[in-house]
Amino acid sequence: MSEKKAYLIAQAILCILLVLLLSVEAIRIFQDGTARRAEQPLEAIYTPQAVAAAFARLAPLLYLSVGMTAAGLLLGVKEEQRSPKTQRKTEAMEKKKENPKKQTVLRVAFLIAALVFIALGALNGSLMDVLAKAINLCSECIGLG
Repeated sequence: MSEKKAYLIAQAILCILLVLLLSVEAIRIFQDGTARRAEQPLEAIYTPQAVAAAFARLAPLLYLSVGMTAAGLLLGVKEEQRSPKTQRKTEAMEKKKENPKKQTVLRVAFLIAALVFIALGALNGSLMDVLAKAINLCSECIGLG
């Protein structure tokens, strides 16, 4: 097995694990919140403290996933086996490419910019606005809660 294939398998497993653990944490927060709500009906289900505690538990795994993705982008790791239709599209796109290193640098720059803006939004209190809007959407529109 090549190193690139092992890397792609490890990253896929890490992503699946992260999704499963995030889902379990969301369900756990919901169950804890509904139990608290039974005692105090006006209490919020998704509190910032519960979300922060869940994120703190999963933060190392999230950082590892982001780091592996960035490393893969920098090293140019790609899946090599493709269907014939995808192969034709890829070959046509490669003909249009002028500088693959420039594209990789641009992708990494956008990734870093996105992470910086997410962190800035969380630090200035926008995280609470987004959480409140998500709770309202689920409570009013979809009917959860």
